[in-house]
This record gives sequence, structure tokens and C-alpha cells, in this order.
Amino acid sequence: MTSLDIVNQQFKRSLRGYDAAEVDEFLDKVAETLQIFKQKITDLEHELSDKEKALSEYENMKEDLHEALLIAQKSASDRIKGAKDQAAKMISDAQQKVAEIYNKAKDDEEELCAHIEGIRGLRDAFADEFRSMLNKFDSSLTQTFAASRCEEAVESLLEEPEAAEPETEEYEEEDETPQKDFSKAFDMLGVNPDDLKHKK
Repeated sequence: MTSLDIVNQQFKRSLRGYDAAEVDEFLDKVAETLQIFKQKITDLEHELSDKEKALSEYENMKEDLHEALLIAQKSASDRIKGAKDQAAKMISDAQQKVAEIYNKAKDDEEELCAHIEGIRGLRDAFADEFRSMLNKFDSSLTQTFAASRCEEAVESLLEEPEAAEPETEEYEEEDETPQKDFSKAFDMLGVNPDDLKHKK
């Protein structure tokens, strides 16, 4: 039933019925009220339809946002995991490099110690050989010196001179020590003292 149906509604007349004018006026008010409520219902239906559309859009946006949030979380997790993996790899590489440097330094130290020990061995061997050579040279020199006439000449120089008579001893005023006679030593060595004077 519409408001137009109410306005056009016809009633039978009777002797003891209602006043037709009052009934028509009431029906007009009912029709007007019905029209008002119908318009409100229509407006509310339109508003509800708009709200439903907006809600549907919000639901779609919510799903999109939820999906984007999941993607962002996954991306963040992947980035965090990648950063952790990269940091772990850097630490592992650094530890490996430190170990390599330490091992190389240790090997270099051992090699250097071995070289030092080798040099010390060579030094000791050279010192022993040099001492042996010096001992041989000293022994040879001693034997040569003992076998030569130099020893006799030296001994003759070390001998005390024979005591001379007081009247024949001559001393220099500035030297109270008698001069030794080197002629015997020169004779033993086969050297002419005059030749030495000419060389000077």
C-alpha cells in the first residue's frame, strides 16, 4: 500500500457512519505520514547502500593493508636474517684471517729461530775452527821460534852483562844504566848494525 492508495481509498456510505470529511482528512495525514516514512526509508536504504559500499572498500583496503603488512614483515625478517648472515660471515672471515696471520707469524718465528740457531752454530763452529787455527799457529810459531837463532839472541840480551872494573866503566851523565852489548845478538842473527843505521 502506498500513500496514493490511501488517498484514493473509497468507503461506502451508511446512515450511522463516520463523518466523511474527517475520514478524508485523517487519511490525508496518514498518507502524508506514510510518504514521509517511505522517503526516510528510501534515504536510509541509499545511505545503507553507501555504507555497505564503503565497508566493502574498507574490507578490501584492510585485506590489502594486511597483505602489505605481511610482505613488510617478511621483507624485514629477510633483511634482518640477511644482515645477521652477513655479519656472521664477516666475523667468520675476520677470525679466519686472524688465524692465518697468527699461523704465518708463528711459522715465520719458527723459521727465524731456526736461522738464528743455524747462525749460532756457524758462529760456534767458526770460533772453534779459529781457536784451533790460533792454537796451531801458536804452536807452530813457538816451535819455529824455539828452533831459530832468535831465542839465543833474546836470551843473550836478557843475560846480565859481566861486571866491569870500576876504572873502565863509562856512564853517560844523563844515563846511569850501562848500555847492553848487542853485538853478540847481532852476530847470532846475522845482522850488521851499520846496515840498520843506514836504513834509519
